[in-house]
Amino acid sequence: MNVVKVIEKESPYTDKENLAKYYKISIHTLNKLIPEFRESKFCSEKGYRRPCYKVVIIKIDEFDEFITHKHKNLFR
Repeated sequence: MNVVKVIEKESPYTDKENLAKYYKISIHTLNKLIPEFRESKFCSEKGYRRPCYKVVIIKIDEFDEFITHKHKNLFR
């Protein structure tokens, strides 16, 4: 009998609920940020995916770059 160890790879994508928990913000605040993120230079065509009506998948790295940019340019 062969035993195979399964290695779980963390996905570079997440949904809105987990993203809100990660940044400790409300879904309402995240819903205000997402349209700005989608139109920013940080969001590639794979950075924001909406496969169906209620499912939104966001690439964590690109959203993090967007949040960092917003933080650095807050008072400009």
